[in-house]
Amino acid sequence: MSRPLGSLIHFGLSCIIFCFPVRQTKVHVGRDVILPCRAAVDADVTALEWTRPDLEHDGYVYLLRDGIPDPTRQHPSYRGRAALVDPQLKNGELSLVLRNTTRSDTGTYECRLIRQEGRQKRATIQREPVRIIQLLVLELGRSKEKGYSIQLCCLNGSIHYCKGTRKKKIFPVILKL
Repeated sequence: MSRPLGSLIHFGLSCIIFCFPVRQTKVHVGRDVILPCRAAVDADVTALEWTRPDLEHDGYVYLLRDGIPDPTRQHPSYRGRAALVDPQLKNGELSLVLRNTTRSDTGTYECRLIRQEGRQKRATIQREPVRIIQLLVLELGRSKEKGYSIQLCCLNGSIHYCKGTRKKKIFPVILKL
């Protein structure tokens, strides 16, 4: 591989890794989780969209327009469960609280905003997400056999490395999803 081409590929890969970070967040089924997102403190936000690219029917996880939530465009599975941490968006706080999580909440979440800029206050649509979060909702439980449980330790791609206990003895478990 030629040196300029190698440098270009290295730069491209670096940009993918460092220019657009994806945050991974884990939560247990039934718990609440905060999906963090921030804008500039002085940003004049006219609309805020929280989406999941894999949702059907163009439903939003959460949509805010001119300071008012729009539940009519919200995906039915998020109605009554998704809310902003700060509905007034003070200090650039755009984070979302997702209550009573379920396994079907596992997926990629994107935070986008539309803001007013300049003297004429023209709307500028932020096409690229401000933040992307990969949410993993985990189930921890016991099998029917007494004294047996599996606890998640870490995630590596699609393989979960776990620690299990049976009658107080610890053993490794590898789960493929």
